[in-house]
Amino acid sequence: GTKTTQAVIDFVKAQGFRSIRIPCAWVMGHIIDASDYTIDPVWMNRVKEIVDYSLKAGLYVVINQHWDGGWLENNIKDTDTATIEKNKDVLTALWTQIANRFKNYDEKLLFEGYNEMLAGTDGVGTGAQWNQPQDLNNLQAINNYAKDFVEAVRATGGNNQYRNLVVTTYSAAHSGRTLSDFVVPTDPCGNQNHLAVEIHSYDPWDWVNTYKMKWTSECTTVITNMFKDLDTYFISKGYPVIIGE
Repeated sequence: GTKTTQAVIDFVKAQGFRSIRIPCAWVMGHIIDASDYTIDPVWMNRVKEIVDYSLKAGLYVVINQHWDGGWLENNIKDTDTATIEKNKDVLTALWTQIANRFKNYDEKLLFEGYNEMLAGTDGVGTGAQWNQPQDLNNLQAINNYAKDFVEAVRATGGNNQYRNLVVTTYSAAHSGRTLSDFVVPTDPCGNQNHLAVEIHSYDPWDWVNTYKMKWTSECTTVITNMFKDLDTYFISKGYPVIIGE
């Protein structure tokens, strides 16, 4: 594919975009010391390079931990203490390094803790549990890892003490219990205004095949209900919502 350069980012800006989300893998091929999950400095420098391109273009920037081989996403269904502690240790190690590297960047850079964390296959052949897990205890796992991410970043201090951080619902879904059971972490900085919630929306689902690319009143209802739910659970409580993907 095309290598990201300043010219590529400038083109994005010229199309009228004001922000850019940079999905980042860290564990998958970029750890040089597995004993403490040290990120390859060459890779970290490349991420920084693209962040700098984006900021130079005048964009707001979001960087995250994105799928990354599924080391975390594929394990949230495991509730044994050893797995939970291992995942916490890795997540903390990654975000401590990332946060320290970008500590002096201003508020135009945001951190998003993880992408679409879900429980994986349900074991009965129906595929990934996207909208809601079969085991609702997995919803609590998301809350725990969101908390770990926020605490890791805040502990690095500097501009990270008040940097705007993004936490995401189960699989980034906005259906049923994924919203009602999601708990925005208590921010160690003492100000909840520096946290935002992200969901992903492909609504109305399968618009091409189901609706034959014709906008209907049902399509409008789907979107309207989504915004009502987001307002009920987050916006009315003061949390911004990012609708991604």
